[in-house]
Amino acid sequence: MPTQLSNFFSARGYLNNIPLYRISNADLGTARTALKYDIDSFFINGLISLTSAITSIKKNSYSWTFIQSYYTLFYFARAFNGINDYAVVYKESKPYSIKIQPAEGFVKLKGNSHDVVLTQFKTHLASDILLSSTIENMSPVDWFNAQRNLINYTLNPQTDPLPPINLFQYKNEFRKWVSTYINDSAHNYTFDPSHCYLAYPLQLFFRIYKYYSDNNLKIDCLDDERIDFFRTGFSDEKGTMSTIFSKIIDLYD
Repeated sequence: MPTQLSNFFSARGYLNNIPLYRISNADLGTARTALKYDIDSFFINGLISLTSAITSIKKNSYSWTFIQSYYTLFYFARAFNGINDYAVVYKESKPYSIKIQPAEGFVKLKGNSHDVVLTQFKTHLASDILLSSTIENMSPVDWFNAQRNLINYTLNPQTDPLPPINLFQYKNEFRKWVSTYINDSAHNYTFDPSHCYLAYPLQLFFRIYKYYSDNNLKIDCLDDERIDFFRTGFSDEKGTMSTIFSKIIDLYD
């Protein structure tokens, strides 16, 4: 998908001189502004995917829940990369990474759009507990990808209305578990294969929220219509789940 940062590099003609280009101090501010817009957009996309996962849980559509949880991870990973100054841009469908710091240049990547983003996520943030820990002796990113492929391409028929791969069934305790996952600082559930399909993306959500909160930042592309959408999406039979929604409101200017 096109990004503001890609548009910036393209408009300035820098993608025509990839081997020699280095970020100048004069370009740094504009590049970081473009990157902030992209971080906001990826975070919003992740939240939209997360609402889809929650809606599917309420319908006992667990296979689709897991697929949407994977996409939540993917978009949050893109946001997380950007928060740490890393980005992926494309020239004629060929991916390149670049760190938005003075004198940094483009590095050619291999793989599809998901591979390059998730590899960057694993590589540059390898020491973070959300990546240094494992799920069933696999990197969390690799585990999610393997289970997504299992559900998409191997399970036939899919297991709905029962959850695939022994995923936890929430029944009437869904609200409690969402709160538990977000506040799971000891990571008792984050890397548990029965819980991680929501616990792990929710931990990523909280970490990205904390970045915005700690730096007194807002999400520029939030508006009243999206706020209403998230109010409805992050809800159950008892109403809106404030554990998630209150944090989104915090970031609304």
